[in-house]
Amino acid sequence: MVKLFETLDEMKHRGSKEIKAADVASRDVVTVQSTDTVHQASEMMRSTGYSQLPVLQGDAPVGSISERGIFEMLRQGYTMEQMKDMPVSKVMGESYPIVSDSTPMSSVTMLMSDSNAVLVFNKGKVVGLITNADMLKLIRGPVTAS
Repeated sequence: MVKLFETLDEMKHRGSKEIKAADVASRDVVTVQSTDTVHQASEMMRSTGYSQLPVLQGDAPVGSISERGIFEMLRQGYTMEQMKDMPVSKVMGESYPIVSDSTPMSSVTMLMSDSNAVLVFNKGKVVGLITNADMLKLIRGPVTAS
């Protein structure tokens, strides 16, 4: 995390335009609905390769689901058979923080210290998602601000 802050600070001092959330966010956000089953969500994670997904109710974010959360339910004694038809709303965790697409990345990094991802919104719609993997791209090489 320190390297990330150093990279952002260095980019700012080089006269680069400040990087915004929209510059870093993954655009094709895969989501599940709170009424989908855990089986549907786990299949979505398996087929996309994502270990966590935002949970929506219509267009509104209401939570998140992750492989870790599903495994935690199994550790608590639930069986896969019990969980497969369970709605995502019964196993979801907290919703990811929400930022505007114009939010400076320096603010996003603060949110990322307490969350695995940040949802990026524009005009009330999800337009992107920033995960730890997206943050690591900044360390490898600066993103050009648009």
